[in-house]
Amino acid sequence: MSSEILNMSVTDSNVIGTFSVPVLLVKLKNIGTYSCYFNLNDTATTSNFKLDPEDEIEIGLNNITTVQAICDSTETTIIQVIGSDKW
Repeated sequence: MSSEILNMSVTDSNVIGTFSVPVLLVKLKNIGTYSCYFNLNDTATTSNFKLDPEDEIEIGLNNITTVQAICDSTETTIIQVIGSDKW
């Protein structure tokens, strides 16, 4: 595998996106209308990293297996996540 794409519909409950194999690099883009919060390899809370609409971020770590995300109460959004096993 060189890359894998996860399209996540994020709600006000923790949503988990799981890669088929661990990745080293993830790129997240909020393509929805509300902000969300995300965490890697652990449960997301509204105290985690915030991703506003149209924002994107790229993070490199070892052994990323899940991206977990949550929105504020009653909000939903969509994030696109691209995981890569190469830097």
